[in-house]
Amino acid sequence: MNRIAKFFRDYALARFLLPVGIIAIIFGIISVGPVARRLNYPTVQATVTRAELYEEAYYEGETHHDATYTIFVKYAVDGVEYEEEYGIFPEMKEGETVIINYNPNDHRDIGQPN
Repeated sequence: MNRIAKFFRDYALARFLLPVGIIAIIFGIISVGPVARRLNYPTVQATVTRAELYEEAYYEGETHHDATYTIFVKYAVDGVEYEEEYGIFPEMKEGETVIINYNPNDHRDIGQPN
């Protein structure tokens, strides 16, 4: 009898874990690609233009969670100004500066440098 077939027959957990592991590895490879590419994106200084309340501060048991805000920034690439949503962060003040990175093929695709 084939050793692999015997292994799967004798160890029921392996029948479940092996396919799950393979799927997890494939998903990891697919999802890491865009993150790795973003590491090489150019950076630019941006100015916070507004912060809209996303979620109010709250307590979960004894743990306090600060309020979070949707942050919008204005920045310029090659002399063209853009204003885009930067992400969800703790409060940032209007006029505060941050460093962002942008996709060189789509200047509106911005993110936080790692």
